[in-house]
Amino acid sequence: MKQKPTPALTGDGRLRLENGDLAFYEDAEAVEQELRVLLATIEGEDRIDPELGVDVFELAGEASPIIEREVIIALQQDDRVETVDRIDVDIDEEQRMAEISVAAEVQLDERTEIQFETEMTV
Repeated sequence: MKQKPTPALTGDGRLRLENGDLAFYEDAEAVEQELRVLLATIEGEDRIDPELGVDVFELAGEASPIIEREVIIALQQDDRVETVDRIDVDIDEEQRMAEISVAAEVQLDERTEIQFETEMTV
């Protein structure tokens, strides 16, 4: 199944432009970006889909295994995620941030492995 193009975002969440035109991601790049956005979304923050995202209030002060479990649950909200093969969590307690590294297989035209890193408030 061909994925629809997704508007590309910059690292700070703004729309990315190339030569004055809106840039787009397709296929694995699009899914990777959408999963990053999913993990950066606080559950309840999206008015259209209040179940989307991660309940960061439940994760405050929790250990890495709890955060890993909640990240897996969040990623499985996307029907294209077949398996989550690896999650590494590095918590910065002073900043209340966690760096999350993910390796997963997603279903596009065929199973495709994606790997990405993102940050979450914890």
